[in-house]
Amino acid sequence: METSPEEVEPWGHDDHVHDFHQFVVVMSGYALFRVEGVDFEVVPRRGLWIPAGMVHRARFSADALLTPLNFDEVKAAGMPAAPAEVVIGPELRDALGPALRAAMLNLEDSGVIADAYRALRQVITTVGALPLPEDGAAATVARWLLAHPEDTRTLGDWAAELFVSEATIRRAFLAGTGVTFTRWRNTARMHAALRLLADDLPVSVVAARVGFASVNGFILAFRREFGRTPGRHGTLRDAS
Repeated sequence: METSPEEVEPWGHDDHVHDFHQFVVVMSGYALFRVEGVDFEVVPRRGLWIPAGMVHRARFSADALLTPLNFDEVKAAGMPAAPAEVVIGPELRDALGPALRAAMLNLEDSGVIADAYRALRQVITTVGALPLPEDGAAATVARWLLAHPEDTRTLGDWAAELFVSEATIRRAFLAGTGVTFTRWRNTARMHAALRLLADDLPVSVVAARVGFASVNGFILAFRREFGRTPGRHGTLRDAS
């Protein structure tokens, strides 16, 4: 491992490139990474996969603690060539634990790194874009909401319009995406909000464009998703 947590400066890093793959785990605080011009919000219980050779920079909150895991580009062949944000659930957390502890102590241990690589490969190859349900009606709803996050129609409204039951759409979302319709739609809205905030639109405008009737409701949803308010997101993004 070539980087220890102590070497991560609290203000972050300017543009640089690694000749190895890196998976950065946020233990506390939050961070904004910009990889090849694309912003990634990373909060506790999430990590970011950064492939070798990609120009990236980072800005961290004052209380941020990050632990990077580095992987040889050749030995880690077969991993995605694009960056990916990963939710670290209980199983992945347990699998990464030994490698994270070794990294925090700045110890070399090829065995735990190999174990971490195998665990990451199982999840990283399945992440990326927001998952879509495969069922006809549910897929129609998902594609529409990705293009029109401001649409506030309920599941009942969609069921009536598409001549199916609410239960049919609900089951298809859960089966196809692993989350409920409500959770999926909120995540889609937050992804859209990030793109709009990157264009320096006012928070009130962004809230309306992603389907929120009140700014306060949008701010609460944004905080739950990313661990900070939209205003703090803008401050961190500007610093990068």
